[in-house]
Amino acid sequence: MPDLAHTTTYDKHMICQCRLCKKYSVVSVHQADFDDWQSSRKFVQDAFPYLSNGDREILISNTCNNCWQDMFGSMEDEDENEGEE
Repeated sequence: MPDLAHTTTYDKHMICQCRLCKKYSVVSVHQADFDDWQSSRKFVQDAFPYLSNGDREILISNTCNNCWQDMFGSMEDEDENEGEE
């Protein structure tokens, strides 16, 4: 039997502002997942596996994906290229 609490309709919509560029974005989740994340201190990726990395990051650090990539994207590229030499 499917889990009816996790349908594709999200009932919690959070307006998040990036602390760097000040742009707003809306992150939509299931209210039950949000409540569980807040009360159980789950990792954000475990609480919201259906969110993109960028949506999860703005919940964690109030940093949008573009600003995060500007700050750390080159570090990820360097890590990926280390094993190629």
